[in-house]
Amino acid sequence: MVKPVADAFEKQKRFISDASHELKTPLSVISVNADVLAGDIGTNRHLGYIQSETDRMNTLVNDLLTLARLDADKTHGVTSTFDLSQAIKSIALSFESIAFEAHKNYALEIEDGITYRGDANQIKQVAAILIDNAIKHTNDDGQIELTLKRIGDKIHLEVFNTGAGIPYDQRDKIFERFYRYDESRSKATGGYGLGLAIAKAIVCEHQGKIKVSSEVGHWARFSVIL
Repeated sequence: MVKPVADAFEKQKRFISDASHELKTPLSVISVNADVLAGDIGTNRHLGYIQSETDRMNTLVNDLLTLARLDADKTHGVTSTFDLSQAIKSIALSFESIAFEAHKNYALEIEDGITYRGDANQIKQVAAILIDNAIKHTNDDGQIELTLKRIGDKIHLEVFNTGAGIPYDQRDKIFERFYRYDESRSKATGGYGLGLAIAKAIVCEHQGKIKVSSEVGHWARFSVIL
């Protein structure tokens, strides 16, 4: 019984990977031609819809490919010792203007001099996913706080935000692929429910842990321990 299930899972993973690769080219063609058309005719509401949805589909395809690579253990990541403090600071600062435009209060507390051995780009991707998630789910004029510190022999990365929070019975499920605990909010923010699944896969690849705590109606905190 185990082998047929494993074989079916492998076929599913190959299908997702192959389909994602096949979708990249036509999506790129649509995107380029939409940009050219926008240059010719200027701003157009319907053309804007095409560009927006193409961007969303490109994000979905790239996320699926990332998961396929992680599943296959073929991430081709570059493992080295790097300045984690600087890496997290650089990605966090890149979201500063986005948070400001979204009317969120954004604070960073990053301990200097923390080094880590792993894939710098993948760890930065985890931070980006958590910050993006926090911006999307923070209430207006709410608070977002990113903290990086070393506690004993472990490194703790935390992203806190005020807002609706996450119900207790949803806190494990939100790391599942395509799972969206609040359909209306997910549709409004354009999410497909893959970001947190990617974050968890990367953290697990680095033998770390990721978890969420929350007070419903008040706040949520995502914690990564490396």
